[in-house]
Parts: sequence; structure tokens; C-alpha cells
Amino acid sequence: MAAALAAWVESLPLPVNDNLTVPFSAAAVLFAAEFVSAENLREVNGWYVVVAILGNGILASILTSFRIVQGSATWAGVFLGSILWVCAGWQCYLVLILFFILGTLATRHGYERKHRWGVAQEDHGRRGARHVIANCGVPTLFAFFVTATLYPQWMKIALVASLATALFDTLSSELGQLYGRYPVLPTTGENVPIGTDGAISMEGTLGGLFGAIFLAGCAWLVGAIPASATPLVVLAAFIGANAESVLAAMIQYEFTWRNEILNLANTAIGGLVALGVAMQTQPPM
Repeated sequence: MAAALAAWVESLPLPVNDNLTVPFSAAAVLFAAEFVSAENLREVNGWYVVVAILGNGILASILTSFRIVQGSATWAGVFLGSILWVCAGWQCYLVLILFFILGTLATRHGYERKHRWGVAQEDHGRRGARHVIANCGVPTLFAFFVTATLYPQWMKIALVASLATALFDTLSSELGQLYGRYPVLPTTGENVPIGTDGAISMEGTLGGLFGAIFLAGCAWLVGAIPASATPLVVLAAFIGANAESVLAAMIQYEFTWRNEILNLANTAIGGLVALGVAMQTQPPM
């Protein structure tokens, strides 16, 4: 697994030297494997897996039929959504669905205006497999660790924080493009045109912040995380989303999967920040 991930990372046209990214990615897999318990994985209920796959398949088919997502998102959604449901439970799965609903509504809100300004999501906001992987890949990994390790509470907090980070980023971008009056680059503070990569605005940031607060509150209400972890989730989402803005502002040139890699980065940063703090402040179980 470590070698396969390292080979994939090496093939990506990243702006970082692969002499750093290849050994780091392999080491990260081997380090994470130290926490995996085979006994925990054997306790996964086979019928629960079947229900999760069928449920996700039906939902993905409906969304594709109504042209809410692209066809390629069907297999990615079924695969990642089923793992998250089985490993982290229905509570975290509901948080995932809520993230998808809010993100889709934000993308389609004012779409005609954003299209005229040249900043709208392509294909009328319909997400494809690469969008699903970019936003849900890291949460799904944390979901796997909910079952595979002895620290389910910490991993659920990290999972919710990574989804909150993705929602923060989506809302701040989509709403900031519509309502942000003075977008600036976080690296220089200079005013830039609407839609500039990495630009932030007060209006967009507030929209993203309220979204993260709402998602964290809902995660607590359904029992995915304890009430004491909700401020941590919001803080981690704020850090992760703004870290991505800084990275996007620093890397202004285009490369393959640029936006998707940045989304993977922000969800990973948000989740890892929450995990690191949770390990010091929250019980593991």
C-alpha cells in the first residue's frame, strides 16, 4: 500500500520536489498502519456492508438521474460513502450527506451571475468523481480509522473536522464570489479581482464560518461528536480552509488536478489539526 501510494504521488505534477513527497507519503502510510488493529476490522458486520452499498447505490443513482452529479461520481460516491457509513456509523454518514446538500446549494446559488463573471463551477455545478475524491477522500480515511484503531472518538472528531473544512472552503468560495466586495490575497493583502485563486473576503469567510458552525452543531446533535469537540471542529475548519487559501495564493500556476489536490490538502490539514488537539483534550473512546 505504501509503495502504491508513493508511485501515485510520484506521478502527480505537484509543485513540490518528489524526493520529498514520495518518501513522506510512504512513511505516512506505514506510520498510520501502526495503529490499525486486525481484530477491530474482523468485527465489521457483513450485512451492514451490504445495506451501506445498496443505500449509497440507490442515492447515487437518483442524484445522477436528476443530473445533480456527473455519472463518474456514482462509483466514487458508492465506494467512499459505503466505507464511511460502515466504519464510522450512520451519524457520520448523515454529516456527509449534510455537507453534500449545503455544498451543492451554495454552488448553485447565483449560478447565472457567477457564470457571467467567469467564476462558476463547470457543468452547472455538477460534481464528478475527482470532486468526490478530493472532498471525501480524507474523511473516508478517518472513517476507516474509526473502526480500525482503538481511538474511535478522536477519529470521528477528525472526520467531522475534515468535512467542516471542506464545507468552509466551498461556502467561502461560492458565497465570496457573489457577495465579497473587497477580495484580497492572504499572502500580500492586495486587492484582487473576484475569482482569483486563493483570494479571501470578509463575506465569504463569514459564510464559511457559519457553515462550519452549523455542521459541527448538527454532528453533535446526531451524536457523531461530543459537545466539547464542536469548537475544536470549527477552529480546525477555519485553519484548514485558510491554509488552502495561502497555498493557492502562493501557487498561482496551473497543473493537473490543481484544485482537487488543494482540496485534499485543506481537508487533511483540518482533520489533522482536530486530531492533534483531540488527542490532548478528548477521551479516545
